[in-house]
Amino acid sequence: MKFALPIPSLLACASSILLLGFSMPMITPILASENSDACKSLKPLYLNTVADFTSMGHFQQECEKNSQAAVSSFTEAIRLNPQAEEPYYHRANAYAAIGNYKAAVEDYTEVIRQNTGRLGFSDVAYWNRARAYEKLGEKQKAISDLTQFISGTASSADAYFF
Repeated sequence: MKFALPIPSLLACASSILLLGFSMPMITPILASENSDACKSLKPLYLNTVADFTSMGHFQQECEKNSQAAVSSFTEAIRLNPQAEEPYYHRANAYAAIGNYKAAVEDYTEVIRQNTGRLGFSDVAYWNRARAYEKLGEKQKAISDLTQFISGTASSADAYFF
């Protein structure tokens, strides 16, 4: 018995295999994005505004694991608008990540000073500044910030414990 496929069926089969071969790489990134370690920040296409530089800082810190580069991006956002509290907060976090707690304290202090309340960074800035003070050995200042944090938010067992 002889088995034969008509030419159109053979072409359809070959094109399906070819399509499948090209579509598999497109599926892989979608599956990889479900990984909890996958980067969730997008790299901005342009760097013109405070938001662009802030986004770049997030990308550098979260995706590239480069807190020093993130500090530079957040600094540029601050240069563009010194009244924007968000870049100060994120730069302070980047400073803390590289162990520059003194600079982190300065930026958290600026967030608290500005205290616009729109973005909700001032309460958590007290918490983070207290942690930085603790790393610097300034325990009384840390206690003062934690007291402020506890009074400004619902009671936090972590804050009491810390």
